[in-house]
Amino acid sequence: MRWLRSAVSRFLLYTAVALLVAVAFGALYGVKLGTSYNATVPSGEVGAAVAVIMPTSASGVATVNVEGASQVLYLSLDTNPIQLLPEVRGLGLKITTMQVTTDLRAGVVIEVAGLQGNPIFVEQAFKSVVKSASPSRGVYSVTQQVSPSSYLVVVAVPSNTSQTVTFTVRYHVTGYSRLTNEGAFALSAALVVVAVVYDLMRGSRL
Repeated sequence: MRWLRSAVSRFLLYTAVALLVAVAFGALYGVKLGTSYNATVPSGEVGAAVAVIMPTSASGVATVNVEGASQVLYLSLDTNPIQLLPEVRGLGLKITTMQVTTDLRAGVVIEVAGLQGNPIFVEQAFKSVVKSASPSRGVYSVTQQVSPSSYLVVVAVPSNTSQTVTFTVRYHVTGYSRLTNEGAFALSAALVVVAVVYDLMRGSRL
């Protein structure tokens, strides 16, 4: 192809190809801008179910939807809730189930635990910071900004009419952006078109 003899055209073509490769590599192995997670806790085995969203590297927005609960409380903590476990045991609460997922690419740790005992201690111990979520069609939803120094803790009291408490967590990193696959294809196509037009215009002047 004659137009490939133009150094500028070749540069634009190589740039378009490199852009596609970089975006594809980033999507497969780079930092993720979001993640989601689902966890279920058997209602009959617990007095409360707790979900903790702990960013490890950047700030983000966490949304936690809870199904199968009669009440949902939430609060922010500036320390790892795991450090509070000795105090929890002292108040007569026992951890019966524990699910932990670590998403290194999104930079977040999500922990879901089932507790035996009365969860009312949460409201009593954190009166000034605990908030209560309101249900919509049986689903409680909590959305809050989180960071490595501010974790979101969601406490759900199981409903008598449901066999499980289900947490659906969505986490989105803020302060970062990435070119989408569609945007990369569009930009690459534009570069190829510019390369061809440039070469045609250059040839017409010769």
